[in-house]
Amino acid sequence: MKKRVNYNILELKNRSQFIPAKGFDTSIELIRIKKNTDYSYELPVSNKLNDGWWENLSWNKDILRNFLAYPEVHFFMALYEGEVIGSFDLIVLPDRQVEIKNFGMVSDFVDFEVRAMLLSKAVDHCFQFEPKRIFFHANEFDKMSAISNYLSQGFIISTHDHELKAENNLSEKINLQSNFLINLN
Repeated sequence: MKKRVNYNILELKNRSQFIPAKGFDTSIELIRIKKNTDYSYELPVSNKLNDGWWENLSWNKDILRNFLAYPEVHFFMALYEGEVIGSFDLIVLPDRQVEIKNFGMVSDFVDFEVRAMLLSKAVDHCFQFEPKRIFFHANEFDKMSAISNYLSQGFIISTHDHELKAENNLSEKINLQSNFLINLN
């Protein structure tokens, strides 16, 4: 049995389209989590990440280690006023496209202004790769407030309909997918 699922691709095709949130460049700090050649983590030398930040992720260290084995994957923790507020990952594709994946925030920071600043910081970081396109996938079940955040910053919507078999998982259709969302429970 097939069910119809609507997917939206929200995209920016050039920097002049981008309308960043006010204060993003000074209010949000990004900490990139990297792997070393021995597959250990290069954690930031910062006391801003407390020892328990791993527990806020919905995946464990081993899954993160495997995901970071791909050089095109960039995983970030985000801080606001010294506290972890969320995470996201980017996939830099060979054709100079950058996909923002799994943009998540802790439940204490549901404020639209903080979400907007985090998105602006993520998008601004994407531009260092000189992309021809920055994009994000959203399905019909994503909250309208999340989509409106992208639209307010200059993203445009391109709608695509896909027929999927009910037993097929969307993650099988995408080559790289991290699913490192902040656990909201």
